Formats: sequence, structure tokens, C-alpha cells
Amino acid sequence: MDSENNHEKAGDDTIVEVNTLILDYMLCMAIHEATSGQVQDWAIWLEDTQRMLKLVLPPVETLTPDLRIKTQVFDIIRLFIQTGDMSRTEPTTLADMATALVATCKIENRTTTIQHAVDAAVQICAHAALQARHDTNHDSPGNRKTERQRDDGPENNPICVHDSVSTKKYLEASGQSERDKGTTEGLFGALLNIMMSLEPPVLIQLEKGKLNGLSRAQTEELKMKIGMY
Repeated sequence: MDSENNHEKAGDDTIVEVNTLILDYMLCMAIHEATSGQVQDWAIWLEDTQRMLKLVLPPVETLTPDLRIKTQVFDIIRLFIQTGDMSRTEPTTLADMATALVATCKIENRTTTIQHAVDAAVQICAHAALQARHDTNHDSPGNRKTERQRDDGPENNPICVHDSVSTKKYLEASGQSERDKGTTEGLFGALLNIMMSLEPPVLIQLEKGKLNGLSRAQTEELKMKIGMY
């Protein structure tokens, strides 16, 4: 009886591992499709598939740091595409997403990834500030407008006082976003830099014939064992 239970448990673990590998692959594919402007039926199918995988996998918090970061990157990009412009999203939502992204990237203490996350946070913060300013301009009471304008400054924004985000960088990003409002180059560029600093999905490594930690010969042997030939 115990051996049967152990066998069943091993099977469940294997299913989770396989689904995790597929989720990793799907997230990277969906991010690539979205940032390439190819949000069509294929991209929608990718998003639906990764959403389904999330339902059968353990909570995101229990996944590897790389996968958590990729999930956050995808959620930010999806939000941007769904709204058409970050400035249509609540500033507090943007600030929370930026804070969470930087915090997750700091877990592994990888300097390059953290810096790219900070760059993305600066861009998100700038969009949030623009939205707050836009909302302020539509308020009628003059004294409340002045009060909110003061609150929107970088010294009062939790993202902008992050130890890696200088006020100068924040103001430069705000100015760029003001001039190029509606563009995605700065934010998407920072998010893609984050992706490039992470481990590529195992399935992509196998496709390329070189799995990290294995020689090419060992990778080829593994591909044959799992039926990739």
C-alpha cells in the first residue's frame, strides 16, 4: 500500500515539474509575442494556456525566483497592453507592481537583474506620476489640486525613494514619458533586459542543444530519453 502511495506521489511531483517547465516556456513565449506587437490569436492562446497552468500549479510564491520574476514581468506587460497605456491604470496599482518587481529581483541578489528591475520601476513610476497629474488637472477645487500636486512629487512616492532609484533618474523618466506619452519602448526595454538576465526556459535550452550544467553530448542524450527526437 505504501509503495503504491509513493508511486502516486512521485507521479504527482513529476506532473508539477513538467507543468512548471511548460509554464516557464509559455511565459517567455507570451512575453516575446506581446513585446513584438503580435497580440493575435496565437498570443491569446498562449495567455490562456499559461493562465490554465497557474491554476494547477502551486502558488506563485512557492515557485523559483526566476519564474516569479517572469510572471510579474508578464503581468505588467499584459496590463499595459490591455489598457493601451499605463496612464489609464490606477497609480497605486502601478506603484505596487513596481515595488513587488524590485523586491522579487533582490531575493537572489543579482546586481544586473536588480538594476534592470529598478529601471523598469522608474518607468512605471513615471507613468503613475503622469496619471496622478492627469487626475489632478481634472479636479475642480483649487486648493485640493495644489495639495495633490505636492503629493505627486518623487519625494512622496515610495518607488522613487528606493535606495537604487535617484530622483534625477525619476525626473528624467517623467520628462521622457511626458514627451513620448503612449510609447512602450523604455518600459518594455527594461523588462526585456530583465528577461535576458534570467535563465532561459529548460525547453528552449533543450531546443538549442545545450542545457545549463550539461555538455552538448549529455543534452543530446537527455533529448533522446524524453522523446524530443
